[in-house]
Amino acid sequence: MEISAYLEQLNYEFYLQGVVTMDMQLIGKTWDHVGKERHEEVIQNFYGRLFELYPEYRDLFPPSLDHHMKKMVDTLALVARVADETEIMHPQMIRLGHKHTSFQLKAEDLKRFQMVFVNVLSECCEEHWTEECEKAWNNVFEQHIIPYMHHGLIKH
Repeated sequence: MEISAYLEQLNYEFYLQGVVTMDMQLIGKTWDHVGKERHEEVIQNFYGRLFELYPEYRDLFPPSLDHHMKKMVDTLALVARVADETEIMHPQMIRLGHKHTSFQLKAEDLKRFQMVFVNVLSECCEEHWTEECEKAWNNVFEQHIIPYMHHGLIKH
């Protein structure tokens, strides 16, 4: 490889690292903006919207969602704090996928989850939500959450 091509590749990798860092900062900022006191509200709205759009998912959950809501808040707090620390986040997402194997979820189910969650989060952030926030959350789902959860779903 020529030195100029190598330097161009290196600059591109640094650029990508900067984009990833910026995305992860936006993830943390938007989750913080919602505020700890409203995290459960976001999750409650998420489940309401999910079951409204996809009523077939309701049967996968117990009547009371309290336990699931707490677990989801904890998971999203982890994502907001360590999304750029893949050595922590990726194994967590694999374990989370493995815990959901009994539901026989597929990648399309996880994409639905993403779509509903990002939409609900955007509504809760109101005027603080930007295209960059939406892109950051979609990127974290598409590059970190969905692939590694899916890996956990199929590897059992």
